[in-house]
Amino acid sequence: MDDERTRSAPTIVAARACDVAAISRIAYDTAFFGAPADPFFPSERLLSDLWVGPYLAAGHVLVAHQADDVVGYCLGIDDPRDYRAAVRRLVPVVIGRLLRGAYPGAWGCARFGLAALRDRHPHAPLGTFPAHLHMNVQAGARGLGIGRRLLGAYLAAARDRGVPGIQLSTTSRNVAAVSLYSSLGFVTWSRTESTRWRRWLEEPVEHLAMTALLEPTPSVSAAAPAAKDWTTRCAGRTTRGSDAAT
Repeated sequence: MDDERTRSAPTIVAARACDVAAISRIAYDTAFFGAPADPFFPSERLLSDLWVGPYLAAGHVLVAHQADDVVGYCLGIDDPRDYRAAVRRLVPVVIGRLLRGAYPGAWGCARFGLAALRDRHPHAPLGTFPAHLHMNVQAGARGLGIGRRLLGAYLAAARDRGVPGIQLSTTSRNVAAVSLYSSLGFVTWSRTESTRWRRWLEEPVEHLAMTALLEPTPSVSAAAPAAKDWTTRCAGRTTRGSDAAT
């Protein structure tokens, strides 16, 4: 399978409902600076609901397909009000699941959750950079240009939607990601010390807020898929979005 992936070019498409599980798995498997989140967040489903869920509910989702597998994704929201509304809808759902014991390992996530709440960082001006995104590519598919194609397609689609500017958050440890973002027009807007990782890392980490201005395009590009339809046919059956998308 690895040789087949190396030979085949990825296809960048709008996410389907049957891609949600793969998106969630990649998010978990890459959340600890490209490695699995187990050391700091031992509940995969909770991370999916909190980290991926708002984008599935209110944003735009692209995935990279290679050899019939989802090997990467790029999620984003054009308007921060949509993100906040999605979070407000999701919070009571997550609390209910937590009380029902639907998140194995959830209490082991509390230490990081508290550290993250205390570790606040500035965001770029929302009037200029209202949109934000995050993306990940699974370990076995890195180094093949998939991240560049995913991010390029997402930015093209955002331009076509009339988004004036976009921002993202990363860290000084994500050297390859910072290089990719910079090569596609992002600049570092702020650099501040991050304290949330002190328990799990010996060396200091800096939080980076990066921004890109998006020049408007005169016409919609057919190469920039952006539509999202959570009712779709996958493997001969119709599948609807997972709990994280509702």
